[in-house]
Amino acid sequence: MKTYGVCIITILFVCVSANQWNYGHLGPDVWSEYYPLCAGKSQSPINILTACTLYRDIKPFEFISTHATKNYFTVKNNGHTIISIMSTAYEQLSVQLRGGGLNGTFDFVNFHLHWGENYKSGSEHQVNGIKYAGEIHFVYKNYLTSQMAVLALFMQSYVDHTKIISDNNDQTRDEWQRYFDMTRLLRSENDSVLLDLNVTSLMGENLQDFWRYEGSLTTPPCTEGIIWTIFTQPIIFIEEQLKLLRDNVFFEDYRGPQPLYNRIVYRNFLHETLSTIPDYNRCVSVMHQVLRFISFFFLVTYATHEHDWDYGENGPDVWHERYPNCAGQLQSPIDILTACTTYKNFTPFTFGAGYNEEHNFTIRNNGHTIVGTFNNETYLSTLRLRGGDIKGTFEFVNFHLHWGENHRSGSEHEVNGIKYPGEIHFVYANPSTNQTAVLGIFMQSIFLQNETEKSSVHLLDEESRREWKRFFDLAQTLTDEDNSTVVNLSLSLLMGDNLQDFWRYEGSFTTPPCTEGVIWTIFKEPIFFVESEFSSFRRKIYFEDYRRPQPLYTRDIYRNFFNETLSSIPDYQCCPKKDSINTSFSTEVEWNYGEYGPDVWNEFNGTCGEIYQSPINIKTACTVYQSFPPFQFSPNYNQTQDFLVTNNGHGISATQANASAYPMTHTGGGLDGTFQFTNFHIHWGENYNVGSEHQINSIKYAGEIHFVHMNYETNKYGIVGVLIDSNRSSQSSSSQLGRRIIKRQTSNTGGVTQVTTWESYASIVSQLNYTNASATIRF
Repeated sequence: MKTYGVCIITILFVCVSANQWNYGHLGPDVWSEYYPLCAGKSQSPINILTACTLYRDIKPFEFISTHATKNYFTVKNNGHTIISIMSTAYEQLSVQLRGGGLNGTFDFVNFHLHWGENYKSGSEHQVNGIKYAGEIHFVYKNYLTSQMAVLALFMQSYVDHTKIISDNNDQTRDEWQRYFDMTRLLRSENDSVLLDLNVTSLMGENLQDFWRYEGSLTTPPCTEGIIWTIFTQPIIFIEEQLKLLRDNVFFEDYRGPQPLYNRIVYRNFLHETLSTIPDYNRCVSVMHQVLRFISFFFLVTYATHEHDWDYGENGPDVWHERYPNCAGQLQSPIDILTACTTYKNFTPFTFGAGYNEEHNFTIRNNGHTIVGTFNNETYLSTLRLRGGDIKGTFEFVNFHLHWGENHRSGSEHEVNGIKYPGEIHFVYANPSTNQTAVLGIFMQSIFLQNETEKSSVHLLDEESRREWKRFFDLAQTLTDEDNSTVVNLSLSLLMGDNLQDFWRYEGSFTTPPCTEGVIWTIFKEPIFFVESEFSSFRRKIYFEDYRRPQPLYTRDIYRNFFNETLSSIPDYQCCPKKDSINTSFSTEVEWNYGEYGPDVWNEFNGTCGEIYQSPINIKTACTVYQSFPPFQFSPNYNQTQDFLVTNNGHGISATQANASAYPMTHTGGGLDGTFQFTNFHIHWGENYNVGSEHQINSIKYAGEIHFVHMNYETNKYGIVGVLIDSNRSSQSSSSQLGRRIIKRQTSNTGGVTQVTTWESYASIVSQLNYTNASATIRF
């Protein structure tokens, strides 16, 4: 019987000065605890999804002539970055700019840099998920209005010098070389030098095309209302130049992208040509080959003897250069968008008898993490795993941890963009099939009453807590690579009791060689740890050993529980397109809404996997106003006509009986040309709460009517969709398609039934209960 103790959980509240934030244990994930604005809804930086940007005609910038003259700058290491401000020791003219859609004249304030651990990371903003080696911010302020504006330029690093032979930015690179050379004098906080620089030369020549949005400062206090201009063309550097900066001053001083929420990103150029986005519902389905066969011996020892990768200079952003699988399309970890998961009934897991017993484990610092391996081959069979819809019997391989710099970061997987302080991976392999399976459990930190002021109550699993405390007490002594010790542990206590609800997807190892074909099970409920115990371990064994989420591409994420209650997603278009099942279909296969339903239509009609598919969930907060002229409908729309109504095996479709004599056309509505009516049909569901294809803010309607039109000159379709709402106070039968409170009115004229209401229409078509059944109806 497990015992549970009632503990008081509190919210950590610490007063810190303006200089006590950093990019480590007081890093971006916890800034909001001390600077509430950092959790605002207009934060910077962002990931610029180029396909989602809108064109706006923005006037070019006007740089006042002083930009092109030499000015003296005080260049200083402020403990967070290298910042350059105009020196007050010299009488100098203001450096100002106008235009660019900004109101008034803006004065130069400073410029500073953000860079990272290698040439593939360091920029704060990203473009379609792509990072640059660094990012330069030129900060300006309108002192009449107090409005701030930042001009940002990406820093692109080329290892191969030949790639920049035709580049015209030699003058810019030379100016920056002078800057990089003097950084050797700025290795300590508050070090400073005086340097004469030309701002025009620093910015370069490619200042024509840019993106524009409203954001914030990217460091505390994260003040919002900042006008951001991100230039599309980076400044090209030779890698030796940026390496000189990294070697002289190493900060890794960049904040990750923040949710866009309902903001709009504009561009000042007409044609958007960068919209190949790897992981959004605009993506084309990509066929992939799954690498299933992995050496069992290699699996047991993976990530333990490789020293040409790490989480720093040779970190996740460059792993693919040595390990191509790391750029694959089945990579882990991922961000689990809970609203996009699909329910599936999984069989429960069955754990071997040895899970409830203590066994001898070796825990070891392998240079990347702390890994625990089982020492007794004789009893290995008692730690087998079955069920959970993974085929066959799986043997325990190891468990290991991933953690970060503070209590807000460290997990590899995220849930709706939320990180946990850590993540435990229990690795298994099926020796018969070489299939790998990983059980992932999140680690959540809590603060006890004597550590903070505010509190709430939570139940701690005391036995699991004590088991993990024994682990931490020993593990934190393994401060050097290859240090190891032996300890008796119970896997049952390490895993805890909350193993009922989980998510499932197909992925990869989260470390090189990033082998794909791994079955991932991520348990929904975390294990709770006391933060003081976790932080002690964190301070003594510091790895920051987590890879960030990878694109989902076309994969499905399943859940084994019915009700999805975590789906308040702040910033997605929403769900990536679901992948299809691994079954080959002939193009002759008839589609339906069952076995050959929407999730597999693209297997036998490739168009269904294209990027502009319908229906969609219309998020009203994300819509953009545009003035459209009204529709103009031809007079025949108001004429009573005969329609042939047919059950086509998928729904009920109505076409004009004499379209040539009574053509119905419309113009306007922002459409080009004249569109002629072809048919209308209705989509409905099993009850009054479901049936519409489109949704509005995730709300479904009882049904949806589609009036289909076609422009025969351009072969383009135009569909007018009307949602059907259901009034439940009606007493009419729920088996009827129509449920409105309208008196039934029908008449029969020469074998043609005339109807004047939707209810009477529904009454007639409900009799067409087999494929190809039809009737002629006049309305």
